[in-house]
Order: sequence, then C-alpha cells, then structure tokens
Amino acid sequence: MTTRIVLVRHTQSVPPRFGVPDDDRRPLTPAGVEAAKSLAGRLAAYEPAAVLSSPQLRAVQTVTPAADALGLAVTTWPELREWESGLLPSADWEARYATAGLSRDPCTGRGRASTR
Repeated sequence: MTTRIVLVRHTQSVPPRFGVPDDDRRPLTPAGVEAAKSLAGRLAAYEPAAVLSSPQLRAVQTVTPAADALGLAVTTWPELREWESGLLPSADWEARYATAGLSRDPCTGRGRASTR
C-alpha cells in the first residue's frame, strides 16, 4: 500500500486586520471559496483515506469541498496550525517579514518563506 501525503495551504482568505492579533476564524474570500471548489477534483484524484486540516477556519474551508466529494470528514489537528510570527499585521508588514527571512509571493502579494 502506498501512502500519499498532499499538503495544501489555504486558498485566498480575508486579510488580517492591522494592529490586532490574527483570528483563527478568519474565513476565505469568495474567490478563495471558488478556488477551494476547483481544487476539490485535483485533491480527490489522489484518493486520500483521510483529510486533515489545521483548525483555522480558512484551512477547513479549503479542504471541505474535497472531503465532501470523497465522503470523508475533515479531521482537525492543532499541530497543523500556521506558524505564528509573533508580528501583528501592520501597514509595514512587508518590511517586517523581509527582515524575518520571508519575502512577498508575486502571485498573491502575501508573505511566503524565502527559498534562499
């Protein structure tokens, strides 16, 4: 038996609010919901036996269409939560993330891990 692991970061979510801690209940945008629906078929093609997710709403919303298509439940694991930088969202987040070894993703305009 071959075990396949497919990792997916959440689709487009509502941006965090400036100056306040991030919110685990921050949902997907309408575009993110549509992207999650279109991703479902590609994820289902891997024929997973289980669907695991961070408990953050945006992550659960991303994998739910695929889980539904497969007749599987979404199991949440707190250990899968996104890494917390400790930085509050602010108007100068790009500069702060750049100094933390992160860079801006050209596709989404959001921070991403540096590949250097």
